[in-house]
Amino acid sequence: MFILFINSAQAQISPPGVGSTKGVSWGAIGLTQHLRTRWVSSTYVGMARESDPDNWALFKKQGLLVLNEEIGYGLTSHWQLSVAGSFRRQNEYSAEAPFELENPAHKKEVRFYSRLQYKHHLRQVAMTYTFRPEWRTFYQSSDTPLSTPEEIRIRLKAQASIPLNQAHSNFLIGGNEVLTVTDKTQENTWSTYHFTEDRLSLYFRHVFAHSPLIVDLGLMEQFKPHGHKTSYLAFDLQLQDPFGKHAAH
Repeated sequence: MFILFINSAQAQISPPGVGSTKGVSWGAIGLTQHLRTRWVSSTYVGMARESDPDNWALFKKQGLLVLNEEIGYGLTSHWQLSVAGSFRRQNEYSAEAPFELENPAHKKEVRFYSRLQYKHHLRQVAMTYTFRPEWRTFYQSSDTPLSTPEEIRIRLKAQASIPLNQAHSNFLIGGNEVLTVTDKTQENTWSTYHFTEDRLSLYFRHVFAHSPLIVDLGLMEQFKPHGHKTSYLAFDLQLQDPFGKHAAH
């Protein structure tokens, strides 16, 4: 029961927010492996490329590199708790044409988060609700202090996975995620808690029979306050238990 729950709860590797550009392409490779009956490890590496703010050249320039590791524990057949760490390197570009690299050119981030998930079925539709608190710290190779060196962020997400065939090899996965945050300033104070963005996503998933391979292809729309929107084209490959499943007790 726990293995089936954790397998089905694994979602697509959603693209991270890149910035105030117009379009982003995101690709990732992930590996999920059950360590014991209720324990599961999920690792992925992902890369985003982005357009300029005034065009749709999704692959034009490097945007973001992500390394992520998450350990999950199945509390019950419906509940799962995870902890994770992540390293990210993001390219920084000027907001004015010709949108060249800033100096310094990169901003680095170390992130730690936890994830509490609840899953249930509405007939054939698998519903997943996620509460995800995060702590993020940023740094760069410059003597100029960052305007927001730390953040505490809370993410709330609802997701529906709809099977498209009787073999349950094709799925349509839709999700909505709301992000809120408080930022630490240069004066060592914290901002008021506020809404930052809403992310809507729609994915097609194919699960290969007699294979650990899962393929996801999807779109995400990122809506920020004051009307700014960024569109994402996302693709990921996931290997589920390539080293075999741990036997249930």
